[in-house]
Amino acid sequence: MEFSISVGGLKYHIISLSDDFYYLKGKKFECLQNKEDYRIEVTVDVLKKYSNFNPERSVYSNETGYILDEVVRHCLDYNRMIVHGAAIEHKGNAFLFIAPSGTGKTTHVKLWKDYLKDEVKVINGDKPMLEFGKEIIVHGTPWNGKEGYGENISAPLKAIVVIKQDSVNSFRKLNTNESISNMMYNCFYSIDKECGPKVSGYLTEIINRIPIYELSCNISKEAFDTCYKGLFKNKYPD
Repeated sequence: MEFSISVGGLKYHIISLSDDFYYLKGKKFECLQNKEDYRIEVTVDVLKKYSNFNPERSVYSNETGYILDEVVRHCLDYNRMIVHGAAIEHKGNAFLFIAPSGTGKTTHVKLWKDYLKDEVKVINGDKPMLEFGKEIIVHGTPWNGKEGYGENISAPLKAIVVIKQDSVNSFRKLNTNESISNMMYNCFYSIDKECGPKVSGYLTEIINRIPIYELSCNISKEAFDTCYKGLFKNKYPD
């Protein structure tokens, strides 16, 4: 199957072996085809080699992963980077929640949706794209996690929140060393060693330009209140 998608303003011409990726991930990002689109072709040989690294995964999962890896490598040359986190849009701004898988970032995003309803949109629940320019822009991508939370929307990044499980809710700003450690461990998503220097440069930009906080929390409304008040200087939602 052949189709093109636009992710963060970059266009990719996909040639896949099945139509699963298109219908389950790519359709929301479909755009008109252009001969200048970056070409990603999933051949039998490519998928076979890729599947050797992930033998327990399905053909669809490996095909989806291969396309993702190609986008990860390509976008780094265009002032963009895909990160591991859940991003929301609230009143025109984006907020990124990062944490190791299973820690609770998706659960926390659900709290924002529960209490702010339509004031919050989920940009992406797992792997949003950051674009570095005058502002750092968060873009939705097709790779939005098992829950499928996400839209084809964008917003300027205003803060990053590191989620940490705890029985007591607290919120604090991280220092530079803590920010670097958390971003390196939790944030960027790449398996190509050649991406390292480029990712390091973008990581430095994030640390220098975006405030990074730690939210120690449970899954109560108080966790949402603590985060909201911390981000917005103790002001509750209107």
